[in-house]
Amino acid sequence: MDAMAVRGWFLKNENGTYSLPNNAEGIKNYQLFKSLLQTYIDSYLIVGMTVNGLMETSVIIEQTKLVNELHVGVQEIYYQNGIKFMNSCLIEVLNSAFARFAEIGFCK
Repeated sequence: MDAMAVRGWFLKNENGTYSLPNNAEGIKNYQLFKSLLQTYIDSYLIVGMTVNGLMETSVIIEQTKLVNELHVGVQEIYYQNGIKFMNSCLIEVLNSAFARFAEIGFCK
């Protein structure tokens, strides 16, 4: 975070907290990175909520079948304006989210 503050992406206050930029270039950079990360945030949230729901009901589903269903489901959410970017439904991103949750022991 300090490196970004030095580059002018964020402003560092005296007390060590960070605030949003107030110049045009800083705001553009902030919006760009926010948009780039939003896809992953949406995908990881959907996968996390799905795994949590499946664990609560003790249902076991093969990951490839689940990813295919999530892929279609996320597309439907996109068409209903529930999420901003269609990239959130990419099968690669959904598989990556499952892999990360498996790494931390949230699912197998």
